[in-house]
Amino acid sequence: MITIFTLLGCKHDVKKGNELTKSETEFIKGLGILGENESIIQFHSQSGESDEVKQAGNFYSDKRIAAYWIDDKDTSRTKINSAFYNEIDTIITKDNSNDWTLGSYLKIRTKDGNTFKVYISGNKDKTSKFFNGAIKEWESKKTPLNIQKNT
Repeated sequence: MITIFTLLGCKHDVKKGNELTKSETEFIKGLGILGENESIIQFHSQSGESDEVKQAGNFYSDKRIAAYWIDDKDTSRTKINSAFYNEIDTIITKDNSNDWTLGSYLKIRTKDGNTFKVYISGNKDKTSKFFNGAIKEWESKKTPLNIQKNT
């Protein structure tokens, strides 16, 4: 029953980066996952808190994909993850938009084998736009593979 309450309390809006307030953007920079000359393209929080950006965030920028969860009550549960596009090996999508109890996510696997998830809640259209935007940004910014030819 707690899960249902938590999910129903969540705001499912995807914001454009310029819709975040200056203090919200500064908070994300303070986490070390947004640089001075970096712009968030789309942002989503699954937090049900009134100050949702300070608890959880999932976004992609012009340079990276990132996700964070801040747990003030149990700091061992706090997670802050990001990867620059040229560090990402694989992106796997999981669309759960038809299941009201589960969030959809991008599973990010970096070239060094680390993984993390970037969550998005909302209808199929919002989920698809977030997924497609993040993947398009990654594909346009990742470093091409070095292909060696046998001669």
